[in-house]
Amino acid sequence: MPADVFLSYCRSSSAAHARALHDVLGSESTFLDTEDIPAGEHFPSRLSDGILSSRIVVVFADAAYFRSWYCRKELGLALSPGESAVEHVVLALAPGTDLSGLPASLALTNWPAPNETERVASLIQSRLAASPLAIRDRLPAATLAQLRRALEEASIPQPYPFGDIVTSGPIRPSLGDRFVGRGDDLARLHLLLGIEGAGAAPVTCRVTGMPGIGKTRFALEYLHRYGTRWFKGGIFWIDTGAREGLMPQFRAALHALDPADPALNASDDAAVVAAFSDRIRRRPDPVLCIVDGIPETRMGEPAHGISPWCPPAQHLWVIATSGEEIYEAHTKTLSLSPLPPAASALLLSHQVPGGAEIAESEWERLAAGQVTALLEGWNRALRRGSIAVGELSERIQAGDLVEQLYRARQRGPTELGDSFDNVVRSVARAFESLDDAAGWVAALLAQLGPDPLPEDLLKALPPQAAWANSRASLRSRHFLIGAAAGSLGSMHPVIGAIVRMYTSPTRTTYWLTPPGCCSTTSRKTASATPGAGPLSICASRTPHAWSAHAASGWNRRHRSRRRARGWQASWRRCT
Repeated sequence: MPADVFLSYCRSSSAAHARALHDVLGSESTFLDTEDIPAGEHFPSRLSDGILSSRIVVVFADAAYFRSWYCRKELGLALSPGESAVEHVVLALAPGTDLSGLPASLALTNWPAPNETERVASLIQSRLAASPLAIRDRLPAATLAQLRRALEEASIPQPYPFGDIVTSGPIRPSLGDRFVGRGDDLARLHLLLGIEGAGAAPVTCRVTGMPGIGKTRFALEYLHRYGTRWFKGGIFWIDTGAREGLMPQFRAALHALDPADPALNASDDAAVVAAFSDRIRRRPDPVLCIVDGIPETRMGEPAHGISPWCPPAQHLWVIATSGEEIYEAHTKTLSLSPLPPAASALLLSHQVPGGAEIAESEWERLAAGQVTALLEGWNRALRRGSIAVGELSERIQAGDLVEQLYRARQRGPTELGDSFDNVVRSVARAFESLDDAAGWVAALLAQLGPDPLPEDLLKALPPQAAWANSRASLRSRHFLIGAAAGSLGSMHPVIGAIVRMYTSPTRTTYWLTPPGCCSTTSRKTASATPGAGPLSICASRTPHAWSAHAASGWNRRHRSRRRARGWQASWRRCT
């Protein structure tokens, strides 16, 4: 829940006063950030969201405050509604502070001092009683969209040229200012890699997240915005799914390092790998390798480590993207969450003709429940005019957007190009890596809608579901996200829709029968009555989820799918 009061202060001079006011007002209604931001670093989105969502901004104004770049950024954001609307700003003013740069209505007011906590709190309460709107609600839709875009650009470093850095692999261009919502994640990845410390040692970091969340794009943007500044020894991209395999990519990397290396003429793959590792080890500057798309491990098999995809991993920094979260020795992990609503709306609306005239809340509604890859595809379609905003809105209101895309894809290319196909393939690969029990649980949860699932659901599942192992498998592959106290998490709407389609009529019938209950029947001929199986138990345990999926029309769709023929064959053609 957004805080009503945002405290803007300089850590070096007003931290004690800010904490005292925070204690008086209470943590539920007050936003107090305690993390320092070094000069030149990005402005965190959590601060901009906190200010725009607040009703009162308290500025602890002193000389040190106005010397701090991020304090000035906070103040500028607080004053974004304009000089004539500053009743939401309260100053705790240190004696002798120069306010000549502020609007007259602020500079000429008699303000309490920073150490007069009770007086400042009383003034805040009187301003809140007047029920001022949140800052975001004071701004016109077009102005707020422009402001959010400027804040996103300020929160993410701009792409930096490669110069003479040695590179190899399919390194695509940066999205530029179309890349939004990941400024904090980029900074966190850079911190995990630890490249800036004196005598920094190579680090491997695995970037994970559900299908379509943008792991490959995230790694690309880190490469363009941080990698080109810090890894002067070379940047190499390894595509684990490339048709030509790994060895041609290792040869290309070795050729980029030294076109005359004798190992390039050798037919022995081991010699190429050894020469590549030796060249990396002898580089005087840090080297970065991106290993993109490490596949999910089939259950029961040893986990896929990073070293097979990047043999000289101990001599360079590695960013590996994977849909599976595996904890490995000497490997750090960064898990990407879905974009927040505001960032999703920015991605969808960026440079769309006439988009500034549409309310931010409408863009957030259109972007809700979609993954990053699909949002990028819709944005391209809107910008080139292959679909209008009104048409997209009608499709979303009609429901089953993913199924609409699937059926349209069967007839030919869609407005999204390869975006939809790539997400479908990723979900299908992750689903196929599950064993029977985990697959049955995934198909079952996909029918329950996107609401958080209570822990009581455990008691409703038959023992054959092997829930402990299934839960671990589903979470590690991000079929379940957002777990919290008392909740198993939930399945993202796009992932759930694809799983529902991927489990064909015959396969869905099988999955709705607990594993181990069909020993005398094959998977293709197994039958079950959903009303008498675990779904009826789930209905009594989770009425909120049951009503959600029932309202979505799943029962009607399920009956039609059971009558359909050739669904699985057509799905295979799509994937």
